[in-house]
Amino acid sequence: MNKPPDPPADTLRKGIPISDNAAFLRKFSGPESLPAPRVSTWKRVVFLLLKTGLLAAMACGLASLYTYSRDQNLFTIRQVALDGFRHLDRNEVLSLIHSSFRGNLMTLDIVELRQRISKFSWVKGVSVRKVYPDKLFIKVEEREPVGIARMDKLWLFDESGVFLDEYRPAEHAVDHPVLSGLHDASDPMAQDENLERIRRYVDFLRQIDAGGAKVSGRISEIDLTDTSDLVVIPLEGTPRVHLGYEKLPQRLDRFLKVVDRATEENGPIAEMDMRYEDKIIVKPLEIQQAQQ
Repeated sequence: MNKPPDPPADTLRKGIPISDNAAFLRKFSGPESLPAPRVSTWKRVVFLLLKTGLLAAMACGLASLYTYSRDQNLFTIRQVALDGFRHLDRNEVLSLIHSSFRGNLMTLDIVELRQRISKFSWVKGVSVRKVYPDKLFIKVEEREPVGIARMDKLWLFDESGVFLDEYRPAEHAVDHPVLSGLHDASDPMAQDENLERIRRYVDFLRQIDAGGAKVSGRISEIDLTDTSDLVVIPLEGTPRVHLGYEKLPQRLDRFLKVVDRATEENGPIAEMDMRYEDKIIVKPLEIQQAQQ
């Protein structure tokens, strides 16, 4: 076989000139592309030891500063600002701070102090704030008394059924009828029943005073011993007025309109039953006394 002829020289592809060394070298875009220098193991160990020692020194310094400031009374509480205190005894709170918390702002545990203050019956919410070097701010939100309960004594209570304090007319400007019929507050089984009575008491007062005439001011006592029969006693002391469970404002209004005429016709009245739509049952006082 004959060897094919060589192609013409001008048809050969031009290759890379041997003299062009740059074509065979790895290209680097800059210093960041260079591999990072390797750090020897002993240098890493030394670095970690130095870092650990520095942290330990800082911790010891802070501990020493804490101990020194505590022992030298540098952060003794010298000012206590109290906000929102209307019924809560300020002296009781100040005594708690200085006796149970040593009166030192740095060592004072805000969370614990807030929990201790929250246990006072008047307190609904509380916030505590430190202001170094020697100030403490305490702001409380007090519960609002909505009524007076007749139990072993007369007690103020709020709408959640929390008994706040013994009622003292000279100290507490609470003008509400007395609620009777509550069970012993120490009995856990009675709590739900008491809450239901308090709820009905509060709702009743809101309804009769909704028009702005302050009708509740004409009532001395509200008896909810029987939750299905709300009984009111006017300021005069008699009669006991049975209003039942529904249409309470309307039945009270009807009583107030007829009581004078009923007294003229029957003399002193012991009880009036307003639970009927077509009649009013009147029990004169003399009949009640005769029955007794």
